[in-house]
Amino acid sequence: MNDIFQRKTYLIQQILARNQYSQLYDLVVGVSKYSIGKPPLPTMTKEEEKCRQMAMFHLEFLTRFGDSSSEMEERGRQWFAYPVEFEKWLQIGSPGVSLEELEECINDD
Repeated sequence: MNDIFQRKTYLIQQILARNQYSQLYDLVVGVSKYSIGKPPLPTMTKEEEKCRQMAMFHLEFLTRFGDSSSEMEERGRQWFAYPVEFEKWLQIGSPGVSLEELEECINDD
C-alpha cells in the first residue's frame, strides 16, 4: 500500500471513529461540500466502481442505523451492512474519494 492509500485509510478511519458516517457517505457519493468544484472522478475500473458502490451501501447503513448491528428492517425493507466489502474498498485505495477531500473534511471539524 502506498503512502497516499495509507493516509486516505487513516483519515477515513478517523472519520468513522467520530461516527461521522453521513459526512463520509457524502464524500463517496460526491455531494459533500468538500466535493464541490472538484474535477470529475477519474475513470474507475469495473472492480473499483463495484467496491465504491458497496462502500456507499455500507455507509448508508451506518448513517441510518449506526454500527451496532449488521442487519436491520425498516418499513418492510431489509438493510445490510457490508463491512468486508468496505474493507476491500479501503484496501484498493478508496476510489471515488480524494486525499484532499478527506483532509479538508477532517480539518474542518
